[in-house]
Amino acid sequence: MKDPARAGPIDEERHRLLVEEHRAARVRELLAPGSRTAPHFEGTTRRPSYFPVDATYRVPVTLEPATPGAHARRERVTGETETFPVVGLLRGSLGGQPFALEAARMPDGVTQVDFRDATSGSESYGFRYLSVDPGADTAWWLDFNFARNPLCAYGDGYRCVLPPPQNTLTIPIRAGERRFR
Repeated sequence: MKDPARAGPIDEERHRLLVEEHRAARVRELLAPGSRTAPHFEGTTRRPSYFPVDATYRVPVTLEPATPGAHARRERVTGETETFPVVGLLRGSLGGQPFALEAARMPDGVTQVDFRDATSGSESYGFRYLSVDPGADTAWWLDFNFARNPLCAYGDGYRCVLPPPQNTLTIPIRAGERRFR
């Protein structure tokens, strides 16, 4: 979502409503008849689940732009590798611990941060994605409440991109989608 990610401080209740609206749309998208993920939910009552909305996981970050034309090789879960344009590093601090996460431009044009954290593989899937909108300015917000599982969390046959090693956070991010299977 562009507005919450780019806006400055916002009211906690408004933030909670925006996150819940986004989550409901995500679930509708995953379960929609004809979607690639819908068959993984057929015949079951299981649905994506989320950590509680927590405004402390919405943190100000600074974009350190990559050198123009910078690319990074990223591995997919299938073992294939692909090259993606690097947008830059997002620098911030969470729980008093500084972090720097590489953001890359995906084939669909979305700028995405792929990351692992201390909950990966236990409370959350092995890694998660967060779409971001780095505009021309360098100060904005990164909201982990919008973190989502890759499609491979819901079934086999997907070519999910793995996070680069440097996008591993040692702190737990108890925000966004939880582990599904």
